[in-house]
Amino acid sequence: MGWTGPIGNKLQKYENNGIFQGQYVPYIIVTGSNGSWVIPVEVILLENVEEYVESIAS
Repeated sequence: MGWTGPIGNKLQKYENNGIFQGQYVPYIIVTGSNGSWVIPVEVILLENVEEYVESIAS
């Protein structure tokens, strides 16, 4: 993942042409000061992100 914000003066567009060398897993663990959550890895459309986050936060 790279910077997705506006590109200012003297900055170059971010490009990644590499191959993913990591590991795909069925879930990720998100830990914060108010708890930890196990999140199943699935496709979530951009239009549904807010709704999905709210559903797992409650």
